[in-house]
Amino acid sequence: MGYACLTKTGASGGGIVHLKTCDDLTGFEADPRRYGYAHQMAFYRALLAIASAGEVLPVHKYIAIEKKEPFRGARGHGSGWPSRCGRR
Repeated sequence: MGYACLTKTGASGGGIVHLKTCDDLTGFEADPRRYGYAHQMAFYRALLAIASAGEVLPVHKYIAIEKKEPFRGARGHGSGWPSRCGRR
């Protein structure tokens, strides 16, 4: 039995970029563990592997953007999370 699901997927340069939004970037460092982002990424990688005939893409980076001003952002590479970016 299968389950219907909807996801927006995309790959950049042969790898995955995971974009997340948050209310406050200050406490975002705890969000990957709190919300199970590693499990989400495993799910997305599995979907992309099915769609691409079995090719498993690496995770290039994670990006987080605040949903309200000042719209700060952070990025992390691979399993490293996060390193701060400036304001937009």
